[in-house]
Amino acid sequence: MFIEVILPLLLVSVFTFGRCRVDIQQATKAQKQACYNGEFFLYVLIAIAGNSVATYLASTVLCQRIPPGLVALCSAFVGVFAFQGVMSNTNITMFGKKTLTFEEWMNKARDNAIARATAQEVQIVNKDRLSITQELRKLHETELNTYIAHYLGPTVVAQLNDKATSIDADPILYKALDLATSKTEEVKAILQTARDAPPQPPNEST
Repeated sequence: MFIEVILPLLLVSVFTFGRCRVDIQQATKAQKQACYNGEFFLYVLIAIAGNSVATYLASTVLCQRIPPGLVALCSAFVGVFAFQGVMSNTNITMFGKKTLTFEEWMNKARDNAIARATAQEVQIVNKDRLSITQELRKLHETELNTYIAHYLGPTVVAQLNDKATSIDADPILYKALDLATSKTEEVKAILQTARDAPPQPPNEST
């Protein structure tokens, strides 16, 4: 019972989850945490349902050709990665009337998961940049100007100061936000290095 039914279903669930996550990440270029939402798990559940049927179909063929100990692994793998064409032609009917093919259900669930992951990625990125901006604001302005001049160009500091003044904005916040937005990964490395650096002893007057 375990080898014939439970183990294949467990393997199908693991393989399907991984395949769906990679699929959504590749489609959106989003971080992993942005992919995990209600729409994604609905997509996974629909995929598991279809892949379980495909795995059963695969197992009926493979059990006659390979050792019993490998049937669960091989049928689950084949069911997830090679039997989508079988399920794409399977119709879902309700009250005797055709509604959608399994492929259409999958595509709708996938589109919703992609849309939600994209929205969550934007939220995560914006929150990350705002957090970086607040850390940059704590730097001395000359140090902040030095980073801006290095990463964005020596004339950018004056340009940002002029823009901030023209719109009556906080120059330090404006410059920090621009640097965090333009060079997010570089600024992360700068701030991480600053966090890891041991505190400097005060200079002693001679």
